[in-house]
Formats: sequence, structure tokens, C-alpha cells
Amino acid sequence: MICTSYVSVTAAGNETIVSIADAELFDYFDDFFTERGLECLYVRLAEASDVSMNSFHFSSTYSLAMLESAILEVPTSEIERIISLNAKLG
Repeated sequence: MICTSYVSVTAAGNETIVSIADAELFDYFDDFFTERGLECLYVRLAEASDVSMNSFHFSSTYSLAMLESAILEVPTSEIERIISLNAKLG
């Protein structure tokens, strides 16, 4: 399920995975999840692996719907602001 063009949530086996297409946005969501007490099992960073996006891997106790709902709390305008800042810096 795609929540925005930069964030997607999928279920795979016993994990629910949140993939983020931008490094700054990934940092934002790292803080966002921490502030809400949503603890992931591990993260996979694109530069340190063979994947194209950074991702948070949650246990399946965090359902697809639960994580999508949390992500959708972030206004699209805030996501776009972070993306545009990163584009200006890059």
C-alpha cells in the first residue's frame, strides 16, 4: 500500500515494512515513530545494502492499517516540505 509517493507500507511474512524514498524523510519518520512508541525490529539503509530505499521493519503486531494510519497523520504538505528542502540541499 502506498501512503504517499515517497512512503509505502507492505506486509511480508512476519513483518510490516515501511519504505521511505528520501533520506531526510527517513530521518523524520525515525523520530516520528520513536515519539509514538512504535519500535521497529530493525532498519535497512539503502547505502549499506542492495535495496533502493531505506526501510523500517516492524513485527507483524504492528498491522498494515495501524502503520498506514500513523503515517497518514503527517500532512502531505510536511512531507513535500521535507522533500523540497532535501532537493535544495542536493
